[in-house]
Amino acid sequence: MNREHHEPGPSVGRNETGGAAAASLAVAALGAARRWIPAVAFAIVAYFAVFRLPYQFPTKQFLVSASYAFGFNNGVAVLAMATLLGAATVYRLFIGGARSSDPRMSFAEEDARKTLLSPMLFAAMVVTYALLTAGMYVYTRGADPGMLTWESQHFLHRIKLVEAYGLRPYVEIQAEYGPALMYGPVYLHQMVAPLGVSAQTAYFLCHLLMNVAGLWCLWYLLRHAGAPARAKAITFVVTGIAGFGVWMGLSGVVLRYACPFTAVLVGHRAWMRLRETTSPMRELSMILIVSALAWVNVLLSPEIAAAFALGWLSYAFLSSREDWRLLGASLPALALVAVGCRFLLPVAYYGSLLRFSQGANNLPMIPAAHLILYLLTLALIVPPLMAASWCRSRPDAPLLGSLGVLPVVMMPGALGRCDPPHVMFYGLVASMLLMVRLANVSRMAYRAYMVAYITVFIGMMQSVNLIVFLGVNPKDLVNHPAQSVRGFIDRQRAEFSPRDHSYLAKLGKYPAIGLPFATYGQDKAAEDYLFAHRKVAPEYYVAVVGVYTEADLSRKLADTLHHEYLLVKKGWGEYWEREHRGESYLSSLRKWFLYPVDLRWIRPDLDPIKCVNRLIAEHYHAVEEVGTCLVWQRLDAQ
Repeated sequence: MNREHHEPGPSVGRNETGGAAAASLAVAALGAARRWIPAVAFAIVAYFAVFRLPYQFPTKQFLVSASYAFGFNNGVAVLAMATLLGAATVYRLFIGGARSSDPRMSFAEEDARKTLLSPMLFAAMVVTYALLTAGMYVYTRGADPGMLTWESQHFLHRIKLVEAYGLRPYVEIQAEYGPALMYGPVYLHQMVAPLGVSAQTAYFLCHLLMNVAGLWCLWYLLRHAGAPARAKAITFVVTGIAGFGVWMGLSGVVLRYACPFTAVLVGHRAWMRLRETTSPMRELSMILIVSALAWVNVLLSPEIAAAFALGWLSYAFLSSREDWRLLGASLPALALVAVGCRFLLPVAYYGSLLRFSQGANNLPMIPAAHLILYLLTLALIVPPLMAASWCRSRPDAPLLGSLGVLPVVMMPGALGRCDPPHVMFYGLVASMLLMVRLANVSRMAYRAYMVAYITVFIGMMQSVNLIVFLGVNPKDLVNHPAQSVRGFIDRQRAEFSPRDHSYLAKLGKYPAIGLPFATYGQDKAAEDYLFAHRKVAPEYYVAVVGVYTEADLSRKLADTLHHEYLLVKKGWGEYWEREHRGESYLSSLRKWFLYPVDLRWIRPDLDPIKCVNRLIAEHYHAVEEVGTCLVWQRLDAQ
C-alpha cells in the first residue's frame, strides 16, 4: 500500500513564521507596556500631586513666604511625593517581581574592594576646592558690594558681634544653623589671630575645612560602594564640583548635607565588626558610637540631626529582624542625645526648623528643570533601596533601607525653599547614589543622567548666578552679545575700582549707630569702619535674616527703635515702597528658576523690610549724608 508523504508548502511556512513574529512582537509590546505604563502613570500623578494639588490647600500661617502669597502649600507637596515613593516601593515589592528587589548597587565589603577610589583623586578635589575658595576670597575682599558672596557677609557680621561685643549666639544674636557653623569660625579665628589673620580670612579657611570634610564624606561613601571604578571617579568629580557654592555661606558647605549619609555608613561598618565579637562592652560601644555620630549632626543644624536620627532608627529597626541588640543600643543613645540637646542647646536653636516647617521662606513649586530632575532622582533611587531593605539575604539590606529613608527625610529642605541651590544640596547624595546605581544598570542611562545633572546643577546653576548676582540679562546676551559682554566687564571694573573712603570719618562723631539693614542695606566699607571703631549698636537680627513671623518682626522693630542713630542706604525706603510684592516675587522666581513663571498673587505676606522702612520714616529724620548712605536720628532724641 502506497502512502503519500505531503511536505508543507511555502505558504504554510510563511504563515507560521509570520504568526511567530506577530506573537513575539505582541509579547515585546506587552513587556514594554508593563514597564512603561506604571512609570508614565507615576509621572502624571506626581505632576498633579506636586505642582497642582498644593494650591487646593493654601497655608494659613501669616509668614514671610512667597508660597503663602501665591496660595501654595509646600507641606502638601512633600507629603504627596513621600506617599508616591511609598506606593512605588510597594509596587516593586509585590507586583514588580523578584528583580525589582535588586537595587543593582551594593555596599558589601567584597564588592567595594574591587573598585577602590584612589586617595589622589580626593587630594586633587581638595586642591580644586582650595583654589576656588581662594578665588572667592580675593573676589570678596576686592569687590564692592560683592553680591555674589553676600551670604558670607551676614555670617561675618554675627562673628564680629560675638568677637567685638561678646554677644551669645541664639540668645543675643539670631542664628539659623548649628553651633559648628556659628562657633567654628569664631574659635578658628581665636587660634590664628596671633598670626595676624583677620576674621574674614579665618571664616574662608573654616569654609574650606568644612567643605574638605564634606568631600571626604562623599569619597568615603563612594569608596565603599560597589560600582565600576571609572564611574565612581567621575561621579565623585561631578558631585564635588556641583557642591561648591560660590555664595560662600557656611550653610552651603558639603559637610552639612553629606554628613547624615556618611554617619549611617560609619555606624553600619562599626556594627558589622562589633556584632561578631563576644565582648560584654559591645552594646556600650555602640551606644557611644551612635551618640557621637548623632552629636556631629546636631552641631551642623537641627534638620540634619533629625535626618540622621530617623535614618539611623530605620537602620536599627531593619537590623532588628536578625539581631535586636542594635536597636536596644540605639534607642538609649539617641535618647541621651535628645536630653543633652534639651539642656545644652537654647530653644532658639530649633527656631528655623519650626519656622520652615510652618512654611516660612518657602517658594511655590513649578515644573522647572532642577525640580523635575530632583523628583526623577527620588523616584529612581528611593523605591529600589527601600524594596531591597526587605531582602533578608543581603547583609547590607538595612543600610540600603536607611540610605533610602534619608533622601525622603531631607526632602522638606529641598521642596520648601525650592530654588536650585537648596534642591541641589539636599539632593546631592541622593543624586550621587543614583549615579552609582545607574552605572551598574546601564552605561547609556548613566551617561544620560550625568549629562542632565551637569547641565542643570552645574551649567544652569552658574547661569542663575550670572543673572541674579552679576546682572547678566539673558535676552541682551542673545540679541546683543558684544554689548552685553562689554556691559558686564564695565560693571566688574566698577565693582573692583579703587574708592575714596575719606567720607567715613564723618561717622566718628556718633557714639553708636544701628544697622537695621546690615550687610545689604548700606555701604560695606561703612559697616567695616563702624566695627573697627566699635560704634555698631547691636541687634538680635542681622538685617531681616530670620525674621519670618509677626513675633519676629515685633522684636526687630523694637531693636531698631531702640537706637538713637541709624545708617541706611540712600533711596532704600523709596525703592521698597515702589516695589509690588507679587511682581517682585515673580521676577525673582523667573531669574532663579529660569522658567516663565506666571502665578496669581492672591494675598500679601509679611514684608519685614517695608515695615522697618516705615518705622524709620515715622520715627526718624535724616541728619547727614555719608557716602551712599544717610544717617538718621530718632525724633524724640533731638
